[in-house]
Amino acid sequence: PYIKILASKSSGKSRLMEVLRQVSYRGIKSSDVSNSAMYRIVEKWHPTLFFDESEIYNKGLREDIQGLFNSGYTRGDFIIRVKDPQTDELAFFETFGFKVFAGTEQLRDTLESRCIHINMMKNTRPVKFKIDEGMANTLRGKLLYWRFKQLEYLEKVSIMELNNIPQELGFCDGRFAELYSSLVTIAGVVG
Repeated sequence: PYIKILASKSSGKSRLMEVLRQVSYRGIKSSDVSNSAMYRIVEKWHPTLFFDESEIYNKGLREDIQGLFNSGYTRGDFIIRVKDPQTDELAFFETFGFKVFAGTEQLRDTLESRCIHINMMKNTRPVKFKIDEGMANTLRGKLLYWRFKQLEYLEKVSIMELNNIPQELGFCDGRFAELYSSLVTIAGVVG
């Protein structure tokens, strides 16, 4: 699932995104990137992408990137482009990868339904000005180590078991279960 941070101006959205970027897997935050570069970045590195001021995607200014957003929350979807018009050669770009959006407005319904929402309010107490990058690197390393330790477990679990909705989510609709099933599964591994 994606993360959507929603709050008024000066509420710490960008700060939260920077903290998340510091501990995320291959976190990339860019104020602007071309579509072709975005397709190649996602295909090559499967990073965690951070989009601040996400209102731009509601105003029709970046309609062309909606396909990447709408399809990239699950594995197996592609963006298809003509690579060489002379030979009709096609290029297939995987769209799967984590994304974080922050803004003052809701996203389009199709994109909102693919997000776990974090609603923020203005801070009422002082916070540290700088992010402790050393601590962030340590935490990111521990998370990566945990992930590698779990690969052995995941190899033993059948694909069928991983594709089933966890029993704890049997009460909810398909999209909600789809978004939260990975978190419930991981919670079961940790617990």
